[in-house]
Amino acid sequence: MAKTRRLLFKGSHTKLVDGNYYTYLELADAIGAKYSCIKNRLCSKKFATPNDLYPPHSKRDRSKPPQETLLLETQSMMIMDKYLRRKL
Repeated sequence: MAKTRRLLFKGSHTKLVDGNYYTYLELADAIGAKYSCIKNRLCSKKFATPNDLYPPHSKRDRSKPPQETLLLETQSMMIMDKYLRRKL
């Protein structure tokens, strides 16, 4: 018989206690997700954090800001872009 995998939870959450071990099913019930959703998110992790436990179909808060897109601002940048895209 296979052993049930239990993950250590590190962080603060309303339904989970920091330092306790939880199964995939207990973590799924805490955030309202399905078992397969949590299993796919945490399959290669040694422990679970609050960043991993977000509800399904929601936009999670990303800690790093999005990268700025580089625009072609000067005439020289536009010409350089035009010729660098050509095949040699």
